Amino acid sequence: MPHEDRHIYFNYDEAYKAIYTLSVEKGLTKTPLGILTLAEPNRENQMEIILTLENGRSGGVDSIKYTKDFVIAALMSACRTAGIPLPKGSNKTLELAQDKIVLRVQLLR
Repeated sequence: MPHEDRHIYFNYDEAYKAIYTLSVEKGLTKTPLGILTLAEPNRENQMEIILTLENGRSGGVDSIKYTKDFVIAALMSACRTAGIPLPKGSNKTLELAQDKIVLRVQLLR
């Protein structure tokens, strides 16, 4: 059976913009302004990731938890905006790499 496995890489700036945009579109609490400096798994809840943002103006640091599903939805929305096709029925998962957030798209045919 053929198998497709794609990885779509987002640097931290691209990922932050995608998450911020979806937060605004959904009317959720806005993601704080800042520069995304770290994305790491939440060791207490495997369904969440923790994003660390640095605010250049105040020098403050914010840590925000997002569900993996929300981040996947944000990255998928960014793909649609950029014209990157995502096959329906594919399994979409999130992976964290050094200085990148990866949308993994797997499809069994």
